Amino acid sequence: HKQQTQKLKQSYIEKWHESTVKPSQFYEQHAKAGKRQKNYFYSVDLQGRVFLEETLPKNIATSIKSPQFLDFFYKRMKRVSSKE
Repeated sequence: HKQQTQKLKQSYIEKWHESTVKPSQFYEQHAKAGKRQKNYFYSVDLQGRVFLEETLPKNIATSIKSPQFLDFFYKRMKRVSSKE
């Protein structure tokens, strides 16, 4: 019973992560806006782990772990307005 509950929980989490990946039009639109720069899209989960947006499944093994990158990332994080 415990294994079945764990599988349901994991299935729910994987479906939620899949739903956070935006449609390809979103990425195409932002790629055109920043023609002179490369754009990367990241996801942050509820535990604060960082993933490249398109990474599936999102778990501890696929999260970004580099202390230098995480320091850089969190220091520059800002809220995106609807105008951006």
